[in-house]
Amino acid sequence: MNGSGLRVLADALVGTAQLRDNKLQDLDDARQARDILCGKIHLLDVKVPALIAAALSEEPQIIADLDKVWAIVPEGLESCVARAQKLVPVWKAANLFLASQVPALPALTRNGKTVANLETLILQAAPALSAVATLESEAGTIRGTLRRDAQRVDRINKAAFKGMTALADEGTPGFDALATITTSSTSLLPDTLGIRSVLQGGTNGLQVLASYEPSTIEPGETRELQYMRDGIDADWTTIAVDASGNALGPFVVGQTIRLRTAVTNSHGTRNSGPRRLIIQAVEG
Repeated sequence: MNGSGLRVLADALVGTAQLRDNKLQDLDDARQARDILCGKIHLLDVKVPALIAAALSEEPQIIADLDKVWAIVPEGLESCVARAQKLVPVWKAANLFLASQVPALPALTRNGKTVANLETLILQAAPALSAVATLESEAGTIRGTLRRDAQRVDRINKAAFKGMTALADEGTPGFDALATITTSSTSLLPDTLGIRSVLQGGTNGLQVLASYEPSTIEPGETRELQYMRDGIDADWTTIAVDASGNALGPFVVGQTIRLRTAVTNSHGTRNSGPRRLIIQAVEG
């Protein structure tokens, strides 16, 4: 392969890297939507059974049915939905009992949310989970493509360098040009630190939670997480990377938070592709 062909392959890596970054951003957004939905269902899963138990403590069948609800611990979206599916018929039965009283009593609600609202949230769960699974698969495919193409460019580049070095005579322009190319790994910029996920959670559900791809820190490297609030910060705020993950904030609903990693050695700094999260309202 000639130099022009190698340049075409190398330039294509930039486009593939951008596709990867775009897909990871879509994945962050889908995970956030899933987690916000989970929070809404979880709140009703926890609060409504307590309301029913307090209002109908003398109704043994309803209390017995509540035991089936309480038996499911709502942790992720799947378990929250499973508990909500058990809760819906109990909530409806409670409302029917209250309506049968003389005079009739109002249906139970939680901060204006009705059993119909919970049923709607349940219907949104499957698409939310499917979107995350699809984007995780697509992001994995693009990452694999980028890794494969980068390795191919690296192999061709090294083979071309080796071949040209063997052919170049000392004292010629070609020989001198080859001598300017750095080939020692100890003279290179550091590898980037990839961000695995950017989630909303933590304190009052208003923090940005960053986790990182597995990697090995090299001697002399420093690793930092940089973040910026759109329309507020003029420059990046920098904190040390915690390998177990970093929690930023809490922030204000509606703020857009951008973040990236920075890895520095004696030869310079490399940044990861930027990610962003728009802080969404969390029901309490």
